[in-house]
Amino acid sequence: MDSNQIMHQIAKGNARSIEAFSLHYGQRLFATAYRLLGQTEAAEDALQETLIKIWKNAKKWDEKKASAYTWSYKILSNTCYDILRKNRHTQNFDDMVLVEDASALKELELIADKILIKNALEKLSKKQRTAIMLTYWEGFSNAETANIMETSVKAIETILVRARQQLRSECREGAAA
Repeated sequence: MDSNQIMHQIAKGNARSIEAFSLHYGQRLFATAYRLLGQTEAAEDALQETLIKIWKNAKKWDEKKASAYTWSYKILSNTCYDILRKNRHTQNFDDMVLVEDASALKELELIADKILIKNALEKLSKKQRTAIMLTYWEGFSNAETANIMETSVKAIETILVRARQQLRSECREGAAA
């Protein structure tokens, strides 16, 4: 059963369907939430809130406007940004773990790169960060990303060009510091 078929069943109040949706798409939604929020607990909260919103609003979904899968990402990204707005000053790296063995130096370099990229991503606008996450990490096409973000494909292309330029600039500055 594809995501649209499952969503039709959710809209009919079939509780097993929301469970099937969660089992089939939950890990990918969680991964996106984690990339946007940077914390396991926050990503889990976002996923849970998203699934509740899907359950409550499934009857409002219009398959002519977006696939159920795309629609779920729109709900997830809005939920993540609501969480970010609520928790603006609680940025940390608790989920990063150092490995204490012969490869510790390499691990430190990888963590430094992650921090550099994470800091660069945090400096992007909400639209730029979302477009980057959806196209490069989730593999959505520009058209699908435009649908999720409720804008045109041309606007997404422009957002992505500017986001890549800013990321390159921020990473160069961060590496030089």
